[in-house]
Amino acid sequence: MEQETIKEKVKKWGSMKFLPFELPGYIMNYIDMPINFGKMVEELYGNVQSKKILDVGCGYFPQTATATIHLASKGAIVYGLDKVLKYREHKSELRKHKIIPVAADATEIGKIFKNARFDGIISRAFLGFPFECSFGFGKNNRAATEDFFRTCYSLTKDNSYNIHYKFNEENFSLEEKDLENMGFEVLNFFEEKRNPCGSVLILRKNL
Repeated sequence: MEQETIKEKVKKWGSMKFLPFELPGYIMNYIDMPINFGKMVEELYGNVQSKKILDVGCGYFPQTATATIHLASKGAIVYGLDKVLKYREHKSELRKHKIIPVAADATEIGKIFKNARFDGIISRAFLGFPFECSFGFGKNNRAATEDFFRTCYSLTKDNSYNIHYKFNEENFSLEEKDLENMGFEVLNFFEEKRNPCGSVLILRKNL
């Protein structure tokens, strides 16, 4: 991932349209954006073959797990975590696409993966989900958000990335300096005004 081109790539994918029609509000982002996000993550890495990736809040059916499905199709080893995956049929849907389903809440990732390290941790709409449904995270629970990112830092391999998309910038309680104090290098911070791809946070854990 070339640092000098990251913002350009984010802007490019944010301006691309995959649906032949427009949809109002968050619906457009929810349907059109996952197609962009998976391909954007792939391009930022250059090659995701054999990369171990954790997708937090992945969903379970193709319309919401599009990004995860895309990365798995390119050879990534993808763990899809979502508390809705407690249902057998939901897990089966992900396994069809060679995704490893994990039925758990995001607050449990430190315990579940305590001995694991990932080449990437991603999320799509997990942070700042519309209607304040962000699983206890967001502006109303700063401590949970801080704990989540500290855990992500400990689970991320050196020289590897965290890439998080969200709908609403106002629902994120941390600032760049908070993430830097944890040890992350902030390569792209959430925009004040979202573009068609939404708003993307890209972090790197350096040596």
